[in-house]
Amino acid sequence: MARVAERWRRHRWVFLWLAFFLAAATLGLHGLSDTVSRRAALLRDVRFLRGRVVELQERNERLRSHLRRLRSDRRYLERVIRERLGWVKPGEILYRFPAQSAPPGGP
Repeated sequence: MARVAERWRRHRWVFLWLAFFLAAATLGLHGLSDTVSRRAALLRDVRFLRGRVVELQERNERLRSHLRRLRSDRRYLERVIRERLGWVKPGEILYRFPAQSAPPGGP
């Protein structure tokens, strides 16, 4: 028993440092797992946002093309006005049909 006590006194700093290191490593690994999950979430966000940027760039290009045609192509401008505003030239008749409903006897 005296040998164990002597050995403990001699190596107590080693044991204390080992305990401190294990406690620090445990806390560090906990923080690391949190960091890894945050990084994974950020990478998902980056992928989503990159896809969204591509979508918005394509939409912007379609809008630019539409605007160029509105400024330079009178037939295109007339067609857009007629479709969106329902304008009719003198002498024309505009027929409006109700939206098609479900067939009779159907749910």
